[in-house]
Amino acid sequence: MRLLTVRHVTIYRYSEPVGLGEHRMMFRPRESHDLRLIKTRLNIMPKPKHLRWLHDVFDNSVAIATFSGRTSELRFESTVTLEHVETALPDYALDPDAKTYPFAYPSDDRPDLTRALKRHCPATDVDHWAASFLAPSGSTGTIALLRSMTLGIREQFVYSRRIERDVQTPSETLQRGRGTCRDFALLMIEGVRSLGLAARFTESAVTDWKDRGQMESKSSGITFLSEPKVYTVSGIHGSDTAYRYRARKTASLSDAQLDILQRYGLHDIYRASVEACVRDLGLDAATTDRLFGNGIGAAA
Repeated sequence: MRLLTVRHVTIYRYSEPVGLGEHRMMFRPRESHDLRLIKTRLNIMPKPKHLRWLHDVFDNSVAIATFSGRTSELRFESTVTLEHVETALPDYALDPDAKTYPFAYPSDDRPDLTRALKRHCPATDVDHWAASFLAPSGSTGTIALLRSMTLGIREQFVYSRRIERDVQTPSETLQRGRGTCRDFALLMIEGVRSLGLAARFTESAVTDWKDRGQMESKSSGITFLSEPKVYTVSGIHGSDTAYRYRARKTASLSDAQLDILQRYGLHDIYRASVEACVRDLGLDAATTDRLFGNGIGAAA
């Protein structure tokens, strides 16, 4: 059990004063058996004329703000403190009837799962790709099936950063063999839906990080947005320019800290990012070594 504080800031700046329309915000997490809300604070500048709260159809808390007058800047700052009860992931507790695939959802649950079962990009190649993870016997452990599919995405595809906000269809991802996080997520969702499993996008992130110790710092961070950004890793490297990194010694890090870096694959993530950059920009080995450090150019 641990206390977490989440601070979210969004700022809109305008070239000239503007009148503001109605704004709807979803900053307040829903409480559950493993999440208890301790304290919340929402600051809005300029102060809204009216601020009211309501529940949407999914029981989410929604804040609705209306404004008067004009402004050249609008700022939202939400701070939430919550208590999280850690679970033994990834040993998910499933209903006994759902532990083995295939299984049928209870009839009284299916109306609530309609949207999560509906396919948006039906395609034969996606059907074949998803079916390739099924055991020949026809009976597969549900968690084993999902784990095999996520590992398959990791092994079969190459991450390729894309600035455009669109999402590839799952067929395009299969044909190209590369994509962004959102492309892989859509492929996974459409794949499991082709097998009759309900799936949906979620903004949830991993919160069960253990043994972080001194690795928590202002220069380290992980976020899940529409597209990942580059973040510096404490004690390892720092951003010098848009494409240049300066190496830092790791001698000051303890064995426990080095173990954390290895365990969570930060070295692999950095190397994969460099290799993708080298490949996409067509850099030669000499230029790569000058930008990213000796030895990386040859490996990339």
